[in-house]
Amino acid sequence: AHPPEDVLHTVVPPQEAPPVYIIVTPSYLLDEMMELARYRTTLGYPSAVVTVEDVKSLYPSQSPPLALKSFLIWARGEYPGFRYVLLAGDWDTVPVMRVIDSNPYPGYDDGYIPSDTFYACLDSDWDEDNDGIYGEMGDLGDIIPDLVVTRLAINDESLWRAKIEQIKGYETTPSVGSWPAKALLIGANTHNEGDGEAQSEYLWDKYLSDVYGTKVPLYEGKGLSRSAISSNIEQGVGMINFVDHGGPTVWCDNYGMGVVYSNSDATARRNLHMEPVVSTLACLTTWFDDPSGCSAQNFDDCIGEAFTENVNGGSTGYVGSSRTSVGVLGTNSYLPYDNGLQEDFARALTLEDLQGEVFTEAKRHYAASWGGLFNSPNNVEVTDTWLEYNFLGEPLIPLWKSEPKILSVNINHTDSLTPTVRVSVTDSETSAALPGATVTLEWAAEGIWEQAVTDGSGEAILTFSIPRFGDINISVRKAGYLPFMDYVTIRDTLPPVTSIRILNGTEGENGWYLSQPLINLSTDEPARTFYRWDSGEDVEYTGEFEVPEGVHSLYYYSIDLYGNVERERQSIFKVDLHDPVVEIKVEPSEPDGEESWYRTAPLVTLLLNSSVPSASEETIFYRLDSGGVTRYTAPFAIEDGEHTISFWAEEESGRVSGRMLFEIKVDTVPPKTTIRLDPSEPDGKNGYYVTPPTVTLSSPEGESIYYRLSLDEDFKLYRGPFAPEEGYHILQYYSVDEAGNAESIREKEIWVDSRPPQVKVEIDPERPDGKNGYYTERPTLRFYCNDTSPTTIFYRVDEGPVKTVKGPLTLDDGNHVLMIYAEDEAGNRYTLPSIRIRVDTTPPEVHCIVSGDAEGGIYRRIFSIDLFTEEMGDTIYYRWDGEPAREYTGALRPPGDEGTYTLYYWGEDEAGNRCPEDVMIIRYDSEPPRGSVDYTEERGGKVTLLLDGITDGMGVEKYVIDYGDGTVRTVPASEKTPTHTYRRTGSYTITVKAYDSAGNEATFTVGIVVGVMDLYLPHVIGLILIIIAVLAATLVIYLRRQREILLMEIPEAIPLERGLKD
Repeated sequence: AHPPEDVLHTVVPPQEAPPVYIIVTPSYLLDEMMELARYRTTLGYPSAVVTVEDVKSLYPSQSPPLALKSFLIWARGEYPGFRYVLLAGDWDTVPVMRVIDSNPYPGYDDGYIPSDTFYACLDSDWDEDNDGIYGEMGDLGDIIPDLVVTRLAINDESLWRAKIEQIKGYETTPSVGSWPAKALLIGANTHNEGDGEAQSEYLWDKYLSDVYGTKVPLYEGKGLSRSAISSNIEQGVGMINFVDHGGPTVWCDNYGMGVVYSNSDATARRNLHMEPVVSTLACLTTWFDDPSGCSAQNFDDCIGEAFTENVNGGSTGYVGSSRTSVGVLGTNSYLPYDNGLQEDFARALTLEDLQGEVFTEAKRHYAASWGGLFNSPNNVEVTDTWLEYNFLGEPLIPLWKSEPKILSVNINHTDSLTPTVRVSVTDSETSAALPGATVTLEWAAEGIWEQAVTDGSGEAILTFSIPRFGDINISVRKAGYLPFMDYVTIRDTLPPVTSIRILNGTEGENGWYLSQPLINLSTDEPARTFYRWDSGEDVEYTGEFEVPEGVHSLYYYSIDLYGNVERERQSIFKVDLHDPVVEIKVEPSEPDGEESWYRTAPLVTLLLNSSVPSASEETIFYRLDSGGVTRYTAPFAIEDGEHTISFWAEEESGRVSGRMLFEIKVDTVPPKTTIRLDPSEPDGKNGYYVTPPTVTLSSPEGESIYYRLSLDEDFKLYRGPFAPEEGYHILQYYSVDEAGNAESIREKEIWVDSRPPQVKVEIDPERPDGKNGYYTERPTLRFYCNDTSPTTIFYRVDEGPVKTVKGPLTLDDGNHVLMIYAEDEAGNRYTLPSIRIRVDTTPPEVHCIVSGDAEGGIYRRIFSIDLFTEEMGDTIYYRWDGEPAREYTGALRPPGDEGTYTLYYWGEDEAGNRCPEDVMIIRYDSEPPRGSVDYTEERGGKVTLLLDGITDGMGVEKYVIDYGDGTVRTVPASEKTPTHTYRRTGSYTITVKAYDSAGNEATFTVGIVVGVMDLYLPHVIGLILIIIAVLAATLVIYLRRQREILLMEIPEAIPLERGLKD
C-alpha cells in the first residue's frame, strides 16, 4: 500500500503548484497525457496525470468506478483548488458508472445509464440505501457537482497526440475570421410541424443571441440538409444547437423517420481550428459506453464521439443524451427534461467561457431548479434526463464566441537569483489596460511555478527565487483573447564561482597528501580560469595539473563571458612522498643460551635511518607482542618469554615506515611441570581409581618432559597423555626447557583397580522340581567370588532390604526376583543379571460355596455352586457321584432337580502341588408337593379330609388347612385324615397347603356344601316331642299342620360335590 500522492504524475511538484486539473487515463497513454498536462500547466492550470491501474491499486476492494471516486474525494481534500477532471479514454479503459435506468425505452435502452456526473458529486455514492444498485429513486444524495468532469472517449491510441495538437491549435492559432460569432441552429420536425424550429428560435431569443452575433438557421423545409450542415461546419461556426430525434449514430428529421446527419458525416469534416461546441436535444447521440446493449442498432462510435474524435475538425465538445430522452417543445418556457438541460446549456454560455464549466453550470442549474422532483416515482424522466446528459470533450478549452482578440504583453525583470518579473497587459488594438488577466511563470525542470492576476492597471508583479540563471516560460490568458506564451531569460550579473576538485591524491593526516594529487578547476558558468603556485606567474587553466612535493599555496580565479571577475581564491597543499626507515640493535648482540634463547635479559635500542629524507617530524613507536603501542624514548629490556617486537616510525603527514618484526626468546627461569589426572581425584573408594586415570603432563613453555612409573624404570620422554595399568605406581617427572634449564624431580602415588569382582551362584536343587519352572521344595543358594582384593557380596530379595551374604540362602514360597552384586575394596561393583526363582511348596485349598435357598439342610433353589482357591493360576477338578472328573470352568448346578447328590472336588496349583479330594453332599428339592385331596362326610356337618394323595420326592413335612369357616389348622405329615365339623349350612372351599422339608409349598382346594338335614334334623325332632307332650291333644291338629309345613320347607337332601379343586 502507498499514499495516493505517490501515484500522481505532475509537471511541477504539487507542493509548489497544487494541481487543479487531473487527467485519468490508462497507463499506456501516460506519455501523451503528460504532454497535455505540461501544456495546461504552462497556461496556468497546474496539472497531474493518474493511471487507472494505479487508482485500482489504491482501492483494491472497490469496483473501478467507486475506486476512482474515492481517489477524486481524496484529491479534493488534499488540494482544495482541484476542480477539473478529464476521463481520457473510452468506456472500457477509463471506468464509467452505469446507474439504473428507472424507465428504459423498449428496443433501444439497455436498462442502464452511463453518467460521468457520478464522479463530480463527491458527497454521495448515489446508493443511499446501500443495496448495491446505483441511481435509484431516492439514492441520489448529492446532485450538485463539486468538480468539472468531462470525457474524451477516444479508443484509437494513435489519435491522441493529434488531438492534443488540435486543442493547442484551436486555443493559440485559430482560423482568422468571424466564424466564432456564428451559431448554427438546426431544427427539424419532431412531433409537430415546426416545433424544432420554434424551440431553436426560443433559445436564440432568450440566450444565444446574447452570446453569438450571427444566427445561421437550418430548419426542416427551410434549407435543412446534410450538405447545408457540412458546408456551414467547414466554413466555421462557433456552436451548433440541434433539436430533433436522434439515434446513437444519427441526427434525424421528418419526425424521426429520416437521417439528416450521421457519425460518418461528422468524421469527414475538415474544419480544423474552427471547431464548434455542439449542444443537442435528441435521444441516444452520446451513447459512448458499451454499444452491445442497444438492440436497435449495431455501432462502434456514437455521433458525439465522431465529432470529438475527429482530429481534422469536428467539434471541441459535444453534449447530449446517452439514452432515450424526453423533451417538451414549443412552450416558450423553462421546463424540466432534455429541453430544460439544453436551455441550461445555452444559459451557461452567457456565464462561462471554459466548455467544461459551461456543461457543469448547466447541470448544476438544472439540479438546483428541478431537484425537488428527482425522487418522484411518477416522473422519473426528470431525473433520468439529467443522469444521461454527458459531455464529450476536454474541460479547459475556452470557447471562442467572437473573433479572438490579441493581448499586448510587456515584460520587465531583474537579473538575479531572486528576480522580480513585472508584466503589463493591454489590449493590442485599443491599448487599454486589461485587469483580471492570469500571468503564469513556469520552469518545470527546476520546480518553479508562480502565478498572479493583473490589477486594475493591467499589471502583475512576481518575485521568487531560482536555483540558477536561465529561461522561464511565461503565459498570459484572459477570456476572449488568444493566450500569450513566451519565455523570460534571467541573465547573469554575478561573477563566476570557481570550484576546485582534488583527484587521485592519497590523503594523509594533518592535511598532507602522500602522493601527488591532480587539481581540477571548474566554474558554475562558462568562464576562463587562471592560477599560480606561491609567488609565481599566472597561468591559464587548460586542464588538470599535479601538485609539487612540499608545502605550497595555489592561487586561482575566473572571468565569465560577461566580464565578471571572481575574487582570487587560495588553497594550501602539503605533499610528502617518502616513508621513514627504522633500525633495531640488541645487547648482547647474540643469544647466550641454547636454541637462540637469551638467558640474560637483552636491551633493545631503536634508531631512525638518517639517510632517508623527511619533510615532516618523525616519531618511533613499538609494540611488544599484543601489548599497547608505546612511543619510543630510550632503550628497554625484554622479560622472559618468546616475544615479537613490532616497530615503525610515523610522520606528521601520516606516512608510516614499513612495520618491522623482530622475534626474540628470553628464558632466565627453570620450567615447572604441571600434572593433571582425569579423573582429577580417585573415583573409587579407599584412594583407588576404578577408571584408569589419564595423566597429562604440561609445562607452560612447551619444554621437554621426562617421566617414569616405577623406580626400576628409566626416565622416558613424555609424548602425550597416558593411563597407568592396574596396580600401585609411583610416578616421577620433570621438565627441561629449550634454553637448557632443568626442573627438580616431582612424585605422585597412583592406585588403579578397574576390574570388578566375579560372582558365581549355585542353586540346590539345580533345576526346578515342579511344573512351570516352580520349585516345590525350598531351594538353597550358595555364593562364590574370585577377586584379589577383599570383596563383599550383597543381595536383595524382591523389594526387600539389601543384605550381606553370610552363608547359604534358602527361599520361601513366592515368585522371587533376586538382585545380587559384589563390591571390592576399590568400589568396583559387579552386578549379576536378575535371577527369577518361583517357589511353591504348598498345595492349593479348594473352597466350595453353594448359593441358594435352603431349609433344614435341603435346598429348594440353587443359584450356583462355586469352587475357588486363594491363588491365581490354580486348576480345579470335580465329579458328581460316579461320573468322570472334569476341569472346573465356572459355576455348577446339581445334575437333577430333586435328590441327594455327592460332589467330589480337588485342586492343583501352577507348580503341580495337588490337594486331597474333598466331598460335599447336597440335598436338593426344587419341586413342591404333588397329588390331590379328597374327603368324606357324615350327618351333623362332619368332614374328613383324605391327604394320602399328596406326595413329594423328599417327603411332606406338614399341612396347613383352611376350612373356609374361619378355622385354620396345622397338622403333621403323619396325620393323613384330619376331621372337622361345620356349625352352619352353606358352601365352603377348603384350602390345603402342603410343605416339604425344603420349604416348597403346594396349595390344594376342595369345595363342599353343608345342608339343613345334615345339620339340624336331630334337634327338630326332640323339640316336636316336647311340644307334643306339653300341648297333648289340643295341639294335635296344630302340630300336624306345623309338621306338614315343616316337611314342605325342608328340601330334599342334596348330595355333596366331590372332587379336588386346584
